[in-house]
Amino acid sequence: MHAKFIFREQLQKLAQSIDSNISKVKKRDEELNKLQNEFIIIKQWISANKVSVKSEYEVKIQQLKNIQQSVSNKLSDEGKNLQSDVKKYVGRIRHFVEDYPYSEMLSSEERKALLEQYSDALWIENYRNVTSIEIREKLQQIIEVCEPIFERLLQMSERERQKHPSTITPVK
Repeated sequence: MHAKFIFREQLQKLAQSIDSNISKVKKRDEELNKLQNEFIIIKQWISANKVSVKSEYEVKIQQLKNIQQSVSNKLSDEGKNLQSDVKKYVGRIRHFVEDYPYSEMLSSEERKALLEQYSDALWIENYRNVTSIEIREKLQQIIEVCEPIFERLLQMSERERQKHPSTITPVK
């Protein structure tokens, strides 16, 4: 009886972990829906089968481990994609801060704001122990600060280009 309790407890801990990780996955697709459906079926089995034999528990534990691995892989892939997005945004910030004519059009407050966001983005890009949720939230904050500045600079550049067509070529 004690062994069955340990198996049930292991199943429940795995189920809680999977449930938590599924909620963290941002990109919902057919594969995730399939995994979630398999997970629900196993959770229902756990609830319905209070007394089962060891081999049944072992099968369910292995099924949950497989689901957990698949969900973990999805989370890892999302993290890699987010890191790529951060890297691209770091380049975009650098472009507006360093490249003429944009660098000349920045006010000191805008330059300071962009450099602060650049620093934050570099930290995210280089720090490996940041969760994908933290990356997503921080990247959104960085974008919210930078995009209005970028938009203003692009509009100014376009006006300058229209005034002097041969001197300024905007890069987006």
